[in-house]
Amino acid sequence: MSPGVTADVTVTAGELALYGSNGPLLALEAANGGAQAWASALIGGVVANAPSVGPDGTIYATSTASYLYALDAKTHAVAWEYPLASANGSAPTYFDGSVYVDGPVIGLVAIDAATGTARWTQPAVGGGCNVPIAADGTIYATSGTVLKAFDGAGNVRWSVDTGGTLGVCMLIDGAGSVLVVTGNQLAAYEPTQGHQLWAVPGGSGDCLFAIGADGKLFEATPDGHLLAFGN
Repeated sequence: MSPGVTADVTVTAGELALYGSNGPLLALEAANGGAQAWASALIGGVVANAPSVGPDGTIYATSTASYLYALDAKTHAVAWEYPLASANGSAPTYFDGSVYVDGPVIGLVAIDAATGTARWTQPAVGGGCNVPIAADGTIYATSGTVLKAFDGAGNVRWSVDTGGTLGVCMLIDGAGSVLVVTGNQLAAYEPTQGHQLWAVPGGSGDCLFAIGADGKLFEATPDGHLLAFGN
């Protein structure tokens, strides 16, 4: 990874989008030795989280200036911006015509991907590093010890108190279950009613777990170990 890169990488068609610590959103060519394809200096500077890319190539990114930006697929100019009221918002997630983002001030917001206007908000949740969305459109968000699932209109499908402070990141596995750290455990919750399926010890509140292509779960523990679990 290049010096000064500060956040996650998002791969687009033929390009590798990276964050630069001096502010611009950089796109590096994956097939040309990492040559810079373009750079977009977002208003306010440093990009805060991994971007999301829509089917038309529009790039959605948040910055430490407390805004969500949509960048035109061809010109990479800012098409619209949406105020987040905090620099601690999540990475944006594109799904079916909407961009979802949450934050400790605004809560969970669904934004029209074409116009940048809010479709609905859920102020009682928010503060994670991502907004995971299942294939059926179920949206997950957290608040303290509570994990909530929403439908595409912002209605609560279910709400579960996990009994432990929830971590900042979530993942969805191949079966549609949502994985999140709760207390000192990494736990999985089934998607229909939110029942806990399993839990393993050693969870960290940071984004230190991932799912491989074969379904295996990998977790980095706070004491410096890497654990692998069968699917």
